[in-house]
Amino acid sequence: RMGETEQTWSAEDDFVLEKPSLDVRVQDNPRIGRVFNIQVSFTNPLNIELTKCNFNIEAPGVIKAHEVIFRTIKPGENVQAVLPLLPRNRGKSTLMVVFNALELYDITGTRKITVL
Repeated sequence: RMGETEQTWSAEDDFVLEKPSLDVRVQDNPRIGRVFNIQVSFTNPLNIELTKCNFNIEAPGVIKAHEVIFRTIKPGENVQAVLPLLPRNRGKSTLMVVFNALELYDITGTRKITVL
């Protein structure tokens, strides 16, 4: 209630959180049966920690889908994760990486790869 008029006031704000995207870089030449690394980076856009974090990674036909558990991320932190991958087949595919946390989810990034 407003003191002078004794009237009740309420307001509503609509906003859209602009989610970051993942920057996905291949550090080595992917070869069948050999581990290679990718670097995934993004900045936490929230002013709270991100907890229970994980990356889901897949490249259909060449890298089997799997999950990598990740540490808690601080507010505003610039994250750079190096993740090892093991190709199971040769060929061209799109490497898809999805980041999820309790507080922020479905942050995606892709990179075309060729496994030799």
